[in-house]
Amino acid sequence: MNPMKRVRTFLLFLLLSPLVGWAQVPGAPSVFLDTDPMGSRIFLDGKLLPDRTPALLRGLSAGPHELVIWHEGFLRSNQKFVVAADAVPTVQVSLSPDSAVLAFPADGQIVDPQGNHVTDGKQFRYPAGTYQFTTGDSLHLTPVFPDEGLLTAAGWGLLALFGAAVVSTGSDVYHISTGWQDHPSEITAALWLSTLFELPWYGSLLGRKAKFQRDTAPSVTALPQPLDRAQALFDRGEAALQAGQLDQAEPLLARLVKEFPDSRLTPGAWFRLARIHLIAGRRDLALGEYRLVAETYPQAATYDRARKALADLYEAAGEPGKALENLDLMVLRDGFFDKADITAQKVRLSAAQGVPHAP
Repeated sequence: MNPMKRVRTFLLFLLLSPLVGWAQVPGAPSVFLDTDPMGSRIFLDGKLLPDRTPALLRGLSAGPHELVIWHEGFLRSNQKFVVAADAVPTVQVSLSPDSAVLAFPADGQIVDPQGNHVTDGKQFRYPAGTYQFTTGDSLHLTPVFPDEGLLTAAGWGLLALFGAAVVSTGSDVYHISTGWQDHPSEITAALWLSTLFELPWYGSLLGRKAKFQRDTAPSVTALPQPLDRAQALFDRGEAALQAGQLDQAEPLLARLVKEFPDSRLTPGAWFRLARIHLIAGRRDLALGEYRLVAETYPQAATYDRARKALADLYEAAGEPGKALENLDLMVLRDGFFDKADITAQKVRLSAAQGVPHAP
């Protein structure tokens, strides 16, 4: 290298190092948010965010935050977490289903308030709640009405009032028929009024129970594929990748992302596919997959690595501006990358652009 050019490069490094180093000083706190299932809605400090999980939330204020995670078919989860400027934590949330899924042998039968159901290789999704089971030739499943005790008390109370009103009316009729024309009937009137007031309440409870039983009707669907299928595909793909058998790893991971797009293993599978395609020289395909991992599936384990791979690909393609953008978006909290190396790469890219790299 020309001595004068070497001196200019060194001076440029000295000039830009403070700026680049300042860019790596932790700014506004951030947090990785990872949920099972993916695609959950995020309520942060009472506000609905446009992002869905997994997500990298930037620009948070330091200190405690309240988080509500919601996904259709699951119970809401309330979480609290604390962020600081010197760390990027990962908040992992596993949502509980709002229903119970039951599966039985093909020759079984379920009896519930909606009738008889032949299992025949189906699964039955019942809303979350309390159920009573009795077994025999068939499984009898009865949802427990939450106000069953109140309904029973109201029924007995109504029956008692009605009985007392009838007895009191008979007593009045008897005494009047024997010549006691001024026999007091206020008690009888009060009992009938109480019965009339009790009747709508009892009817309302009966209506609520009928609606409750309708709402507990199961959703019947065919049995899904084995629940561990995605994990099996991922494990086999990872083993083939570690053994250097890219031609075997690629179809396994491709099947995973196609058949199980909502699995928590999908982001990792996309990241491995990007590595395979990069090794195979399919740079355009790898570029798109790394962007998918960084922008759509930002998880702590792969986010920085995807951003660094994008930066390297853009640098190799002669696009230093896009490479710098990806380096700036790295959070550098997992210790996988040396901050000094990232700083040096930024200096090199800034020199290639011919302009100082501002934070």
